[in-house]
Amino acid sequence: MCRISVIVPNWNGVRFLPMCLDSLERQSISDFEVVLVDNGSTDESVSFVRDHYPKVKLLLLGENRGFAFAVNAGIKTSTSKFIALLNNDAKAHPYWLANLYRALKEHSDIGFCASKILFFNQPNVINAAGDAFSPWHSPRNIGLGRIDSVQYENFRQVFGACAAASMYRRAMFDDVGLFDEDFWAYYEDMDISFRGQLCGYKCLYVPDAVVFHVGSGTAGYLSPRVVYFLRRNFIYLIVKNMPLKLILKYLFPIVGLQMGLDIMFLLRGHFTPVLKARLDAIKNLIRMWRKRKQIQHERRVTDAYLQSLFKSYER
Repeated sequence: MCRISVIVPNWNGVRFLPMCLDSLERQSISDFEVVLVDNGSTDESVSFVRDHYPKVKLLLLGENRGFAFAVNAGIKTSTSKFIALLNNDAKAHPYWLANLYRALKEHSDIGFCASKILFFNQPNVINAAGDAFSPWHSPRNIGLGRIDSVQYENFRQVFGACAAASMYRRAMFDDVGLFDEDFWAYYEDMDISFRGQLCGYKCLYVPDAVVFHVGSGTAGYLSPRVVYFLRRNFIYLIVKNMPLKLILKYLFPIVGLQMGLDIMFLLRGHFTPVLKARLDAIKNLIRMWRKRKQIQHERRVTDAYLQSLFKSYER
C-alpha cells in the first residue's frame, strides 16, 4: 500500500497533462500513486495517458460528473493514509509532495495542508497561500495577485486549503465525509475546509510545498458556468456550515456583500447565471438544511474559535 495517493481530476485537459504528470514523475519521493480521474473527456486525454504514463492509474467516469464527484471517486479507490489533490493544469515542484507529507507527519494536530500556489505564467505572483473565510468578504485565496514575498514564506495555520494543490489525512475524510457532490465545482474545497474546522481539524499552510498553476484551465475565468456555481455554492456553504448565532451576528454584512456581488455580475451581463443560481439555491435549501443538522450536531469547536479564524483573514 502506498503512503500517498495523488488524485488528478481531468476533463478535456490533454494539453496540460504532460506538464502535470511529468512534474509528478520528478517528485523527490517515490512511495506514492497517481490516480487520474477522467470526467468523460472527449479529447485524447485517456489514450494519451495510457500510451505515455502507464504507471498512472486511470479511473474513467464516462461523463462529466463535476470536480467534487471526480475527486471523491479517486479517494474511494485509494487505500492510502494521505490524499493529495493536484489540478491537471498544475506543475508541482519536485519537493511539493514530500514537504506536504512531512508537515502532516510532524504536526499531529493538523488535519490538512495548503500549498503555496503560484501562477504558471507569473511564477512570482501568488495564486493561493491557503484559503481564507470571513463574513465581510467572499471566500478567497490568500495573497491572490500579490507578489511572492517574505510574508508568504512562513508556516502558519489558515482557514482552508485550495483543492488545486492540497493534502489531507484520510482520517479527516473518514470523520467529516468527502467533498459535497452537490457543489459540483467551486467552493467545494472551502466547504470541506469549513467542515474540517468545525470538527477540530486544523489547516497548515506549507510555504515550501510549491505548485505552479495555470488557473481556469478547464472552466474559463468567470464564464457563465463559473458565475453560476460561485453564486449558488456560497449559499450552500453558509447554510450548511455557519453556526446559527454567527449567521445572525453577521447577517447584514453577508447579505450586503452578496447583493453587491450580484449587482456586479449583473452589470457584467451575467443575468441568467445569477438568477438561476439563486433559484436553484432556494430550491435546494431543504437538502442543505438536512446536511446542516448533522454537521452542526458533530461540531467540536466554539463560536469564539471560528471567529478567531475569521479575524485572521488576510487578502
